[in-house]
Amino acid sequence: MDGDYVIGGVFSIHSNMHTVKHNYTTMPEPLSCAGSINSRGLRFSRAMVFAIEQINNSTELLPGIKLGYEIYDSCASVSVAVHVAFQLSGGLDPVFNTGDKCSESGMVMAVVGASASTSSISMSRIIGPFNIPQVVLAFTSIGDMRILLEELSRKPSPPRQWIGSESWVTDRDMLRFSFLAGAIGFGIEKSVIPGLRDFLLDLSPSKVADSPLLTMFWEEAFNCRLVKSEATDRSVCDGTEDIKTLQSSYTDTSQLRCDKFTKLEAKELQGTTRQPAFSMDGDYVIGGVFSIHSNMHTVKHNYTTMPEPLSCAGSIDSRELRFSRAMVFAIEQINNSTELLPGIKLGYEIYDSCASVPVSVHVAFQLSGGLDPVFNTGDKCSQSGMVMAVVGESGSTPSISMSRVIGPFNIPQVVVAFISPGDMKILLEELSRKPSPPRQWIGSEAWVTDPDMLRFSFLAGAIGFGIEKSVIPGLRDFLLDLSPSKVADSPLLTMFWEEAFNCRLVKSEATDRSVCDGTEDIKTLQSSYTDTSQLRITNMVYKAVYAIAHAIHNAVCQKTDSTTQCDKFTKLEAKEEFLINRNLTWVEGGTQVRSPKAII
Repeated sequence: MDGDYVIGGVFSIHSNMHTVKHNYTTMPEPLSCAGSINSRGLRFSRAMVFAIEQINNSTELLPGIKLGYEIYDSCASVSVAVHVAFQLSGGLDPVFNTGDKCSESGMVMAVVGASASTSSISMSRIIGPFNIPQVVLAFTSIGDMRILLEELSRKPSPPRQWIGSESWVTDRDMLRFSFLAGAIGFGIEKSVIPGLRDFLLDLSPSKVADSPLLTMFWEEAFNCRLVKSEATDRSVCDGTEDIKTLQSSYTDTSQLRCDKFTKLEAKELQGTTRQPAFSMDGDYVIGGVFSIHSNMHTVKHNYTTMPEPLSCAGSIDSRELRFSRAMVFAIEQINNSTELLPGIKLGYEIYDSCASVPVSVHVAFQLSGGLDPVFNTGDKCSQSGMVMAVVGESGSTPSISMSRVIGPFNIPQVVVAFISPGDMKILLEELSRKPSPPRQWIGSEAWVTDPDMLRFSFLAGAIGFGIEKSVIPGLRDFLLDLSPSKVADSPLLTMFWEEAFNCRLVKSEATDRSVCDGTEDIKTLQSSYTDTSQLRITNMVYKAVYAIAHAIHNAVCQKTDSTTQCDKFTKLEAKEEFLINRNLTWVEGGTQVRSPKAII
């Protein structure tokens, strides 16, 4: 149905797809569904139509505006779901756009469905970049479950305790499999939708004639064919068919679960929040994630007590510590600038990821909303707790995992290097125990320029790609501006100091080292932290912070005559900043600088 705003719907009304053998000599046939209709899936789609008709008849919700809908049958197939997703992203536009900018007028406002996990995930990959919201009904595939159960019913297996997900454990059709007796599972609270049953039963041969899908449903339900139907294996319907007497999942409204979206209260992130390694409040906060440790503390879960918080283990990676400190240095420079963001203070939340995917994901969720001091219980999320952008991670797997979490929030992620030196070190240490035949090593930036790799003699002659080395004025003095009194406020810097000088500070819990005597001088320390002769990735971190700052500056500051006025109370969404940030350049020390790559 047409409307001022159109909502898409995708449901598994059929559970199978028509199989076609392609001969690659003719145009392939369009994808089509096969098999019988899933009455429950049909009921879901009709519930969506019912809700939209109710809204269109309302004088309070969207008065004067008509909602339309485009509802598709996915056949419980990824191929069909992907096809539909592309169509919903732009296929409804009546005019083919040939200009530089897409009007996006053909896009639906949101998509409801699909109920199968594989189809839903595939669709989200396509409609996600267009920022089209997708409301998922239930996250499992009933069709796949049915195939499994039918296969098991042919050759009964030993008794099992079945634990089901919402989508199939509440499906009455599953009662025909006797071996599922005693199955337990999770269920959405059942509810009542006034008027829905009357709407579902308001069908007759004349009304279903306009819909091929409803025609198919009517013929299957009553095992007869309508006059206009092509079915030849059934007798013609005689008009005595009464949908009110039909026993079907379509007409059964006693267990309404997936049909109604109840308002759920948001919950806080499970477990304790992670403490940042370095942090400072500001008008706009930038997140940072670095692999300052290369390992994570391994915990064996007994599932009888609350799990311990994820924590790092092993020694500190001095190079990654330098990256994190370079970010602090850049932000302090910007805050002291009278030209860039005058009157606005940037803050930071920098975390140690332990080079671990679980920790990186935990931090990503926290950066997406965990900084908000007020828990929001209203209808709309203020997004005030979100960081403006994230710098890091340097490992590929943590970076990709983080982007999956923060991407839907349109938070820019500036990746400084795309390999995990920690993983590389593990591989090289393993190879050093049992020398292998000579190899020509070709390395990526993150490890081929790491001085620590020189200890592996078999890497001699390695070649690779390197970011141009650079000089950052003032950084070395900033890095060396450490003393026992200054590191005492930071557990991470305390750990670094004790490892570097093999002694313990008075407040430290370390017992295997003697107390530091005050003669320790960081200026004499030979470490990746103090080595500023090969600033490559460090410079990427430095540039990343400036890129974000310039993007915010362009959004909240205006130059009038010779002065620049900035409004720090401007509510700036991360998405808005990202659109500005993509190809940003600025002049620094007389040289034009381009922002590092940003990914979402």
